[in-house]
Amino acid sequence: MLTVTSFVGMEDFVTPEIFNWASNNPKIIDASSIAIRLMNDVTSHKVSFFSNFSKKNMRFQKKKHVVN
Repeated sequence: MLTVTSFVGMEDFVTPEIFNWASNNPKIIDASSIAIRLMNDVTSHKVSFFSNFSKKNMRFQKKKHVVN
């Protein structure tokens, strides 16, 4: 649906034919939406993994060097 709404601002480029085609959820739009969602999930997972890793590492270093 985001694809269709992004066409609204492209007045000169998008014809009613293109708008109707995209509104019917063709397989290529569904497939690209799934691929983009997966890429976003993988990136989010990597960011949270390394963020947690850094926090644990800092706690370990504080304990090791007796820093309050």
